[in-house]
Amino acid sequence: MDNIELTLLTKEQAAGTEEKKALEVLEKTERVAFPTDLAILTEGNDFFLHVDYLFNASKVPRCWTWTRSEEERGLAYALGPDGDAYFQPPKARCGYIRPVILPSLMTQELIDKAVLKEDHLEVSFGTFPQQVVDLGTNRKLHAASRTGQLEKTNKTYTFDKGFFADLKFGFEPDVYEEYYFEGECYIHFNGRFYSNAYPLSNGQKIREQPYWIKVSPVIWLVDEETGLLISKKALLSGIRLNRNKYDGNFAKSTMGHYFENYLKKALFDTVSLPEKNKILQTNNDLKDFMYRNKTLIKK
Repeated sequence: MDNIELTLLTKEQAAGTEEKKALEVLEKTERVAFPTDLAILTEGNDFFLHVDYLFNASKVPRCWTWTRSEEERGLAYALGPDGDAYFQPPKARCGYIRPVILPSLMTQELIDKAVLKEDHLEVSFGTFPQQVVDLGTNRKLHAASRTGQLEKTNKTYTFDKGFFADLKFGFEPDVYEEYYFEGECYIHFNGRFYSNAYPLSNGQKIREQPYWIKVSPVIWLVDEETGLLISKKALLSGIRLNRNKYDGNFAKSTMGHYFENYLKKALFDTVSLPEKNKILQTNNDLKDFMYRNKTLIKK
C-alpha cells in the first residue's frame, strides 16, 4: 500500500483543452462520473444532480467532481456534469470525489490483469462501501444487528462529520466500523443528505437516517497512454479540497491529507475476518454446505 499514490485528475486530463482532448479512456467512456449511493449520502448536495435526474431519461444522475488544478484566485477547478470545467471555492464540502491512482510498478501489474470492456480496459482493485442494500438484505441486517449476529472486521472507514454548510470548521473524523455477515461486508452509515428529489439505487427515497451500505470491489478505468487508473464512479463527497485558498499543491491540501491518511487505508487495507469465519472463507464448498443446512434448520 505504501507504493500507491492517490490523487485527482487535472483539469486538462478531465476536460481536455482546445489543442488536446481529455484522457483517451474518458473519451471512450464518459468524462463525467456517476455517484455511488455513499457519495450522495455523504452530502453530495448538488444542484446539478437534481437537474440531471429530472431531465435524464435513464434516471442515473451525473455529478460534478473535483480536479486538482488551481485557478489563479485561489479557487479550484471542477468538472461539471456536462463535461466542462469551471471553478469552485476549495472549502466547499459538497463536491464529489473520483480518486486516481498514479502510475507505478504496482499499477503496471494491475493493468496486466485488466479486462477489456468494449473498447477500454477496466480493473478491480480494493474495496469500499458503495451501494445501499436491497430491502430484503436491509431487514436481515437489522435483525442480525439486534440479535448480535454481526461480527466486526479489523477495518474502518473515516469520513468528515462536518455538514456541507459548515465552512468555518476543519476536518473532524467520523469513523464507521465494518461488519461481516453471511460472506459480505457492510457499514451502517448515518445518511445526512436531506433531499428526496431522486431515489437511491434500491429505490428508496433519501432520508436523514442510517443505511446499510455494502462494501464491494472498486472498478478503475485504465488509461493506457498515461498508465493512470481512474475510479469509474465518484466514491464519496463531504471532504473539502482545502480549508483556505488552494495553490495547486494537492499533497498539502485538506483532501490530499485525507487521501493519504484515511482513504488509501480504507480502499486497500486487507480485511481480517472474525476467526470462526476464516475456514469458511477459504472453503467455498463448506461455506455453501453450512449455508444450506442453516436454511433447512430454520425451516
